[in-house]
Amino acid sequence: MSSSASNDVLSWTNQDPRESSLFNSWGVLYRFQTTVSASGQSVTTLWRAIRPNKEDRVAKLEWSATGSLGRVVIGKNTLPMADLVRPDPRHYGARVFNGPDGLQYRWRPSSNGIDVVVSLRLVFKSWGPA
Repeated sequence: MSSSASNDVLSWTNQDPRESSLFNSWGVLYRFQTTVSASGQSVTTLWRAIRPNKEDRVAKLEWSATGSLGRVVIGKNTLPMADLVRPDPRHYGARVFNGPDGLQYRWRPSSNGIDVVVSLRLVFKSWGPA
């Protein structure tokens, strides 16, 4: 496996993704931290490492009172978590979501049945004559 390919693979530090980090050969890239308020609401914050000992908040996942899907806050945008797990009609078992960058991302189980593969799907628009 090439060096760049191994850096494309992210691994979890914990089986519970709500309290885990995603890392590759470069180190920890993302960290998930979940807090539970006095009222019982769980909020998972996703942090991205930008340099050693410095992180930026990427998103907040605000779970419903029953622990099911709630809403996600990405930057200044708030949307239902269900928007992050829309079925992709083109690929069985795959899910798609639109990132804050306007690009569409797909995640699906890998062929080994254990891993998850995330890919960027570029959509090119053809422009007619002006």
